[in-house]
Amino acid sequence: MKKPSRPRNVLTAGVAAFIAFSTVWMAWAAVPEPAELAKSAEKQFNAGNVKDAYEDYRKLLLNPTYSDQRASQHLNNAIQCLARLNRYPEFDAFMEAIVAAHADDHVMLQAVAQAYQYQRHDGYIVAGKFERGDHRGGGDYADANERDRVRGLQLLVQAIPSVRRAPADVQGRSTVIQWVMWQM
Repeated sequence: MKKPSRPRNVLTAGVAAFIAFSTVWMAWAAVPEPAELAKSAEKQFNAGNVKDAYEDYRKLLLNPTYSDQRASQHLNNAIQCLARLNRYPEFDAFMEAIVAAHADDHVMLQAVAQAYQYQRHDGYIVAGKFERGDHRGGGDYADANERDRVRGLQLLVQAIPSVRRAPADVQGRSTVIQWVMWQM
């Protein structure tokens, strides 16, 4: 049995490293900047291409580095896309994914809290799980108004430490004011 020569092993390792580096570079380069993604999403949304707009908004809102004063508008547009696509059952998972990505961003947390307050609260319990919106065949009707109110309050409470660390801005004060109003 003949052992492979050392230059062949070095060449193989070099080619493998080049391929790995190229793959990582291509994946990194393919991710658009948040500003570009926001512009693309808005363009798709305004053109009525709600499926493509939702995919762009989803990528934008789940990006942990994204933070913009227009976050609330982008979230509302994404929710409108879900509604137009009749994909209400995806609402809760989408909101919680945004919360996970932006757990320390009071702007995003407030936007998600508002979404819980103003979106559709009815749905059905199917196989022991609440599904927002209409459901075909079976299930028990359920109203999630109080559940959504409590989740919104939890998010606003979660945002308070972030508001305290942030410079005194209008958005931060708005979060605290909204929390107080929801207590009434």
